Amino acid sequence: MNGGTISGNSTGAIHGGGVCGSFAAFTKTGGIIYGSDGGALSNTAAYTVSGAAAVFFQSKRRDLTAWETTNLSASPTSSTGAWDN
Repeated sequence: MNGGTISGNSTGAIHGGGVCGSFAAFTKTGGIIYGSDGGALSNTAAYTVSGAAAVFFQSKRRDLTAWETTNLSASPTSSTGAWDN
């Protein structure tokens, strides 16, 4: 992801209101993925510590908004960036 906005999504599942992935690499270098702190634009997940903004490989999560300058990267073998864990 290098631009655009992901907002207003919800899931009744455990993970990933905004973006959720298990099998493919993901890189975010721009754009906004709203998290639990996004007010009316929030993405939400069923559980409060489940990665409302993004979850990858069930081990990397981001609950708060990932702003334009918040870089995230995840693959099956590595991850970098401003993940919550």
